Amino acid sequence: MRMFSQRLSLFLLALTLSSCSNPPEKQALEFAKTNNYNLLSERDKSVYSEKKFNEIWSSVYKLQLEPTSEYYLLEKYLNGLIRHQVKSVETLDKKTKVVVLEIYPKVLSDFLLGIIDTNLLGEDTTQKLVNFNALHKKGLIDTADIKFLERELSFDVYPDGVFIDLAEIKKKIEKSDSIKSIIKPVDEILDLEKITNISLLMGDTQDDFNTLMEFAKGIDEDIQKVESIQKLVKEVDPEYDFWFFEQYLTKAREVSVLEKKFNHLKRGLRFRKLNISRSDDGELALFGNYVYTGSMNVKIVHGLASFYDDNGVVIYKQEFKYLLSDLFEGKEGSIGKKLADQYVAGKTVRVTIEPFAIR
Repeated sequence: MRMFSQRLSLFLLALTLSSCSNPPEKQALEFAKTNNYNLLSERDKSVYSEKKFNEIWSSVYKLQLEPTSEYYLLEKYLNGLIRHQVKSVETLDKKTKVVVLEIYPKVLSDFLLGIIDTNLLGEDTTQKLVNFNALHKKGLIDTADIKFLERELSFDVYPDGVFIDLAEIKKKIEKSDSIKSIIKPVDEILDLEKITNISLLMGDTQDDFNTLMEFAKGIDEDIQKVESIQKLVKEVDPEYDFWFFEQYLTKAREVSVLEKKFNHLKRGLRFRKLNISRSDDGELALFGNYVYTGSMNVKIVHGLASFYDDNGVVIYKQEFKYLLSDLFEGKEGSIGKKLADQYVAGKTVRVTIEPFAIR
């Protein structure tokens, strides 16, 4: 009996020493740094095997790039600057609540999308990423000049380990997978590069506008598809972040209206009495009148004038930005535009004007 009592005392002592050597705050801090499966509570371990957990967690926390990537060393360097420290420890009835502060370089969040895929960044941010990477390669980055951000990681630590509620995380992952499956039919439509290109094409050049009008073909059907998918996603997760949806729908609807207005304008705008005459300063200029009979108001019209010789051959073309403005049904007016090529203007016998873009 005495031998058993001694053994029990030694066991309790060892357990106490073990607990003291690995207090809750140390377990939480270690997990924040390493995401070590063995530090998890039994409840969490019952949700995923170690292999499955590492597979899921590594896709979030490990380096994203392969060693052959242009930005691999930069990503490795920035990840190496991340540090953790315990912010607070609160001992409760059956657990200890530990808040760990994660301190990370601001540039990591600025460039994270671009490090994975530069197509996901705007032109200005992409250039900053390229410049920063060039400085890193030359060893010219001083960590003292890097701005750091902070975020809090909260952990519940029980006697059997760190509890992160993997059961709830699993539900979120399954919901996410379900949403991905719903969205898949419109993945190509919601492509970020395509959305970005729509904005870039909202310029004033003929080529950009022609490309935009090509993009507009079938856009109403695409809008309906995206709206339908958005509705299905809302049923699964009303709090889903619909940023891509809203960005696309806003721009696509704008393009759809623009296409309708442009086609409407071409049917309702007529130029009359176009002629080339001397302006007050003695230069040859294009004069004429116009009438707009369309019912859709148009803010700005860019026009393309074609100049013909006496054989009916086009010998010159000239773009006129902001040719007309604020068109409404029944509006009439006149135009007077200086011509860039005075020699060709003198050889011209006929002129036509077609709108090539509107805003």
